Amino acid sequence: IFIALGSLVLVLLFIFAKRQIMRFTLRSRRGPHVPIGHSAPRWLRKEIERRLDLVGRIKHEPKLVSE
Repeated sequence: IFIALGSLVLVLLFIFAKRQIMRFTLRSRRGPHVPIGHSAPRWLRKEIERRLDLVGRIKHEPKLVSE
């Protein structure tokens, strides 16, 4: 009985999750890959691109707490 109930719960959770994902994808009109600053002036687009390029160079080395 417990195995049957567990499998039923898993199937229901899968159906619910799939339904929610489909709901959110249909609700959002734009996709995940939207150009940033698409309708901005050229100078602003260049500044956005420059700052986004800098993000990849950020490196952080945390300091170790010595005892």
